[in-house]
Amino acid sequence: MMEYWELERILQKNPELASQYDLSILRGGDWYCLLHSHPQLAEYCDWDKIDGFYWSALLLERPQFAEKCAWDKLNLKDWCQLLSMRPEFATQWDWSKFSDNDADWKLLKLDWRALLKVRPDLSSKRPWDELNLPDVESILAKLQNEYFGINNEDEILYLYYQLTLHPELEQQCDWNRLSGMAWSNLLSAQPNFSARCIWKTLEGMDWRNLLFNCPQFADKCNWDKLDGGDWSWLLREEPQFAGKCDWNKLDGGDWGDLLRRQPQFADKCDWNKLDEYELADLFQCQPELREYYENRKMKEDVILKRPEKIEWKFENYSEEDLMFTPPSLLQFLSNPKFRDNTTRAYPVYPIKKYFFKFNNIYVEYNSKDTLFFICTGRDENNKLIWEKASVTVRLSTVIYSIEELDQFIKAHFEEIFSARNLSELNTAILDALPPQNDTISF
Repeated sequence: MMEYWELERILQKNPELASQYDLSILRGGDWYCLLHSHPQLAEYCDWDKIDGFYWSALLLERPQFAEKCAWDKLNLKDWCQLLSMRPEFATQWDWSKFSDNDADWKLLKLDWRALLKVRPDLSSKRPWDELNLPDVESILAKLQNEYFGINNEDEILYLYYQLTLHPELEQQCDWNRLSGMAWSNLLSAQPNFSARCIWKTLEGMDWRNLLFNCPQFADKCNWDKLDGGDWSWLLREEPQFAGKCDWNKLDGGDWGDLLRRQPQFADKCDWNKLDEYELADLFQCQPELREYYENRKMKEDVILKRPEKIEWKFENYSEEDLMFTPPSLLQFLSNPKFRDNTTRAYPVYPIKKYFFKFNNIYVEYNSKDTLFFICTGRDENNKLIWEKASVTVRLSTVIYSIEELDQFIKAHFEEIFSARNLSELNTAILDALPPQNDTISF
């Protein structure tokens, strides 16, 4: 019979084999190790086997399993381990089940600042006497007299605790005297001060600092107060607020700072605002943005030079052209009405073609194919090298006239004619075409 440790070792290497084994022999610790490495095994887990210790350890790394947790299994030590790194789970903690002995709480290594931010009701359990804080009257005086308010988070938490115990102390504070910076510091340490906050006093820098620490206050924010530097700083840390941003406020330096950390915003950038030094610095940190930038500049150039009308040139294939005609096309054309009475190996009937060239890309429509070529350089004889796009077979199944090709090119002009190589040309055409089994509409 297989041992639990043997099975755990097998599944660590090959989690896809889970359905082939009897998993009932696995213990809680085994499930912790497996879920830590392979969260996809959750569908097989016997959650009842996981005790408080392993729940605490698992949720530190895999908080998505919180809905499966049996919270009553966690003892005081388990909770302290969990909340030291995941204070957001403090809302699940019923501390009344545990010891009221203050001596026990003093022995615990808790991140009290993070914990009391979400559970201020546990303030009475913190050993405040070990911090040597000033009395609450002194804290209140400093709060009102200093422009920056209070920078000491412990003092802010202690102040909130004392105001909860002694509401009459409120009379000693004129909340209207607090600056936006003071409110930002106050709320960042203890969000429950929000009931007293005078939001209009917060300026752009105050909002960016507050939202970094407490993004839940986004609905209170006056976004117009943030300048380009504020937006650049905030989105580097909290990119979820991008939908609120006025991108026009960012200058070249702001964009450089933002894209070094969050390159996904490249499509929002006004690249003309970055000078050569800012671009060089950015490309050194994010080399992949150089290709994006060059491709974008190419598209902008195509847009500027795009002709008002696509002028298709028309001509017949010459006999020299026909010498290189694919056999399949020759067979198509080799019937009596396309031939004369000579014994030539190729038809003499002239084949019509329309063609258009722009930005090193050549497009042709003839009675057989729709073709795209891109010039990739010159050969040793200084002749242009033209490479054909491999997706032309697909094109011939959806485009049946020069009029349809004309509309297709007009609709996707920038994407097609900004291609810099054969791969980009193929990609641009494929992206413009409908799915394999769909019909195309212009």
